Amino acid sequence: MISSAGKTLEKSSSSAAQRLQAIKTLAHASFDGAKEPLTALLNRSQSPAVQLAALNTLTGFDSPETATRIAAALLNVSPSVKKEAIESLLGRTTWTPALLNAVADKKLSADSIEPSRRASLMKHKDEAIRTQANELFASSIPRARDKVIAAYQPALKLKGDAKRGQVVVEQICIACHKIGKKGNDVGPNLATTQNRTSSDLMIHILDPNREVQANFRQYIVELNDGRAVSGFIVTESPTSITLKRTEGIQETLLRQNIKNITSNSLSLMPEGLEQIINQQQMSDMLAYLLSLGKE
Repeated sequence: MISSAGKTLEKSSSSAAQRLQAIKTLAHASFDGAKEPLTALLNRSQSPAVQLAALNTLTGFDSPETATRIAAALLNVSPSVKKEAIESLLGRTTWTPALLNAVADKKLSADSIEPSRRASLMKHKDEAIRTQANELFASSIPRARDKVIAAYQPALKLKGDAKRGQVVVEQICIACHKIGKKGNDVGPNLATTQNRTSSDLMIHILDPNREVQANFRQYIVELNDGRAVSGFIVTESPTSITLKRTEGIQETLLRQNIKNITSNSLSLMPEGLEQIINQQQMSDMLAYLLSLGKE
């Protein structure tokens, strides 16, 4: 079965469904037998579903080489898969140096790692990780939020265009927010924003950690096998908890496998949006958000 699965993945004519089934089979192979075909799938020529399945199966092999292979693929995978790849490398202390080395080697930008995760790395209990993280991320810490908000006040006086704003929102927000049938329920539904003032909205956009609702607070769950998983808690039961991350990806963890659960009181929404949108784009985005729900 394992041999047949490898041949299925080698065939360019294999369908996505056939590839997904083959990937499941390779989970039962040895690392030496599975690493090459799984790594080969970590590229944009494959569908995101296939890439993600290959990544998840590869991370099931607790080997230092696993981290090296995932880190090497960061430039080649789809954006949503990259986020999960980063999450997997952050999940094991022994794998995290591979991620930091990728940043040091310019194979991954520092802002690809969420600010809350960067902050955690800069205070990591492992001295080598903590030292390297401080060297890499000290210059990427966003400016004080109050200064950023003050700098963007002119955006409130500009004439915003809702149609242009919709484009901006769909480019940067729907990975975590729902707008109609588009997007993901990771953060609050944006249809509720029309009841806010433009000034209030801008403050929450530029300073997402100023007022974090309890149900959208980020948690880091340490597992008995050494991994650390982050997200906000969507459901809890006597035996498990389910976390949700960017792109709506969910992961259910059995309580018997959990060592510790902590919250850094930060929002899943990253700081630093001012680094990718200018004041006119902010004005356009506010115009669109305030128009939602109106005829």
